[in-house]
Amino acid sequence: MAKKRPTRATLKVMKVGGVKNLVMLYTAYYVFTVGEIVPRASSAEFGASFLLESICTIVNAVIIGYMTAYMEELNRKSAELSAKINLTNTAMINLALTRPLKTEISKYIYNTHTTKNLQNEMTGFLQDIKPSLRSKVVKTSFVAVIEANFVMRKLLKERTDQIFTMSLNMMKTQLKNARLKFKDKLITILVS
Repeated sequence: MAKKRPTRATLKVMKVGGVKNLVMLYTAYYVFTVGEIVPRASSAEFGASFLLESICTIVNAVIIGYMTAYMEELNRKSAELSAKINLTNTAMINLALTRPLKTEISKYIYNTHTTKNLQNEMTGFLQDIKPSLRSKVVKTSFVAVIEANFVMRKLLKERTDQIFTMSLNMMKTQLKNARLKFKDKLITILVS
């Protein structure tokens, strides 16, 4: 296979002192990111491409790093749960429990493990923030739980209707009192 002759622009870039390293890095990044043979380009195109490819490579490295850390955390949690379930299964086999009881115990272990992890994460989070924010977070999370519960949502709706009715009655009373006071003032002004 015959080599292609470099263009004048490429030769000009390569002759400039210290630019050989830039062209080499550009070529390495280009091959790494695109995976193709490097095109002939002017020095401005080399510089712009090198800058963009450098930024993209850094962003790719950060994303891959975060994904790796996240996967490690998931694998660790999965291994903990698997160990707990294996221990539970061994104990249930040794005790010769019935299938429905085994299923119920397995569900309980899974739910408590998940809930325990969430509680530990929440406790750690609440300890890291200041008390005024902590109370707001707790209030928000409790309201979300209450609204998600059917019985509590129904009770809250009933209470909301009662509060609305009481507020409406109170406003009617205040409006009636204000109207009577206005009427009395108007009569005293007209009489005098």
